[in-house]
Amino acid sequence: MGDKLLQKFANCLKTNFRSDDIIARLGGDEFVVFIFGESSIEDLKHKLDSFVNYVHKELEEYYIKFQLSVSIGVASTSNTCSDYETLYHNADSALYIAKRDGKDRYYINPDGFTRTHIVSDDYEEACDCNG
Repeated sequence: MGDKLLQKFANCLKTNFRSDDIIARLGGDEFVVFIFGESSIEDLKHKLDSFVNYVHKELEEYYIKFQLSVSIGVASTSNTCSDYETLYHNADSALYIAKRDGKDRYYINPDGFTRTHIVSDDYEEACDCNG
């Protein structure tokens, strides 16, 4: 069941992000997406809201059966954050803030938006959309 869910979640990522964005599984239930190019916070929020809603629709049976939810942490490159390790740390910190705030949430680390890195953890409990 777990492998099938991971494959379905990966397909949700592929469907919702551009072919030139980089999507990878880090391990377990954690994925990363690098979105290239500039993005306003409003555009990013719209993208994330759409993604969470899409995942909820596509994986509804898992939400009901296993109390699945999606937590997302977002960080971006800037003058103070340009290496992978710092970018990952900032996104991971944002992920834990999103988890703390509830289920089916995202948190955007407020640090300039040029190249965005999203860490997504697809196994959580309950579902309370961001809004």
